Amino acid sequence: MAELHFPEMKYLLVDASQNPSMTSDAGVYSAPTLVVYFEGKEYIRESKYISVEQLKEKIERYYNLMFG
Repeated sequence: MAELHFPEMKYLLVDASQNPSMTSDAGVYSAPTLVVYFEGKEYIRESKYISVEQLKEKIERYYNLMFG
């Protein structure tokens, strides 16, 4: 979804078991968790059961403000 709909965004996958200090610094204590930042500020945080369509709509709002 990121590559197709949000080409200006960078995507990073962090394996919590391999990077426990990074995930705890970000306040991530359950998996899966998706955190979306724009210009270094957290705008969206979703954990466990995530609706892809609702997530896309949330990201679109901020993405269009930043890159639209």
